Amino acid sequence: MTRPADISDKDVTEQRAWPQLGDVAIDSAQNNRMGVIIGLPGEAGSDWLTYRLQVPGGGITWSAAADASTLRKITSQICHATAKGKVIRDEAGHWTMEIQFHYDDGSTHSGFLIVGNDEAQELGRQFSGGEHTR
Repeated sequence: MTRPADISDKDVTEQRAWPQLGDVAIDSAQNNRMGVIIGLPGEAGSDWLTYRLQVPGGGITWSAAADASTLRKITSQICHATAKGKVIRDEAGHWTMEIQFHYDDGSTHSGFLIVGNDEAQELGRQFSGGEHTR
């Protein structure tokens, strides 16, 4: 993807209202994975021709089309999450549970809660009545 030489990086940035660096988006091409925009198409000093996204908090990175056609804004805040499936433990000792995120606009989004053994044990103690807070 190229652009005419008479169009500057500043012009491209001004034309692109969304997404910008740091925005959070859902990528439909990645099974609705949520990510933070960490790179822009044609960013100064970059040869990226796509958006670069990363899972919030770090980790997996991926590319999305430069026209942002697979990206969707997350405009609502998450109110709470509810359990949606059973808990599965993998060989590496991670515990995974499918959950449903509930947004303040009434929409929902599926995701996963993944915790290590120590976190799972701590949650188990808290759920079994070992600790009460209020």
